[in-house]
Amino acid sequence: MNNQANDPMLRKADVAARCDVHFATLDRWVAAGAFPAPIRLGPKTLVWRTSTVAAWLAARERDAATGRVR
Repeated sequence: MNNQANDPMLRKADVAARCDVHFATLDRWVAAGAFPAPIRLGPKTLVWRTSTVAAWLAARERDAATGRVR
């Protein structure tokens, strides 16, 4: 059984909302390598796996708790 079936895709608007940032900030983070790269489904369709975004957010929370800045 493939776990990806239980890992919904998020569009840019959903990712930006979960991270509480503007689209442009998300684009800058991706370009700088500070945020996971999206999966390109088509010429204008970018998505992220929910688990990837959740893991990134959890890492930021751990960093904040320990005073580490990325």
